[in-house]
Parts: sequence; C-alpha cells; structure tokens
Amino acid sequence: MGVHVDVTSLLKTSLVAAVVGVLSHLGYFIRGEHHMQSARYLAVFLIAPAILFVTLVRLADNASYIDVAKTTAVATLSYFTALVTSILTYRVFFHPLRRFPGPFSYRLSKLVHVASLVEHSRNFEQAEQLRQKYGDIVRVGPNELTIFTPEGLEAISGVGSKCTKAGCDLPTHEKRRKVWDRAFSAK
Repeated sequence: MGVHVDVTSLLKTSLVAAVVGVLSHLGYFIRGEHHMQSARYLAVFLIAPAILFVTLVRLADNASYIDVAKTTAVATLSYFTALVTSILTYRVFFHPLRRFPGPFSYRLSKLVHVASLVEHSRNFEQAEQLRQKYGDIVRVGPNELTIFTPEGLEAISGVGSKCTKAGCDLPTHEKRRKVWDRAFSAK
C-alpha cells in the first residue's frame, strides 16, 4: 500500500508548477517568434508529463501509480493554465501593440484570424472590412499589424527605422534571396 498524496502536497505542487509556467512565459516565450516551432513545442508538451510521471515514480519509492498520476496531472494542468493565462494577460494588457485597434479576439491568438479565413477565404476582402472599421493600422494577430498606408512601409523599412526583422538562418536566406533576385531581374 503506497503513501497517499495529501491535499497540501498537491497545492504546493500546483503552486510551484504555476510559478514555473509564468516564469517560462516571462523568461522564454515572451521573447522571439515561436510560431515556426509549434510542432516541436507540441511534442515537448505531450512528452513532458510522461517524463514527469516516470521521474516521480522513480523518486517516490512508496507512492502508488495513482498518487503519482494525480501529482503529474495537477502539475501539468497548473503549468499550462498559468502559462496560457500569463500569455493572454500579456497580449491584452502589456504587449507593445496593445494600443493598436483591431478585433479583441485577434489580440489573443492568430488562430482566430485563420479560422475566419476558412469561412470567407478571401483575406483581402476581410482586410478591407477591418480597415473600414478600425482605420489604416489594424492589429490582426498577437504580434501582427496590417498597415494600409504607403507611409507604413517607410516607417517599417526606411532609414532610421527602429523595427527589427525576425531572426533567420543566414545560409537559407541567401539561397532563397538568389532565387527571388533572379525572379525580379530584367533578364
């Protein structure tokens, strides 16, 4: 008969996991662009609870599998709840783009915009509707603006711009650029 996990232990586990969730957002996920690695993150997030379960089974000699499963479930749920809450709170209240107008749901996730395109499938028409409703600069994702004015290009790409481009793999960029250079040349 194993030692049962008590409520105090589960509360401590929940608190620690929630703090780790918030810290992982503030220390890692808040920086850079992570959408290109979503498959990798999904794999890690699916495998991590299994690793935690196996680790707890090995560390807790007297615990039953059910108690370890409870602890693993509480830790996993607390981590993800805190991580998602931290991300959404940041996107709505603290993100540098928070003052730009746009549909509220677009601030939370790019998936909302993508899902709306499944219905309409004509992004340019939807973009025009957003421009009419919100103006020449519209927030269309958590980290994305659509700019409808020619001055926007100068502000983003012009001399003295404080905008930065996403990091890229330089050899891959050079290879792709050669293809595009040929496509737009006079030859």
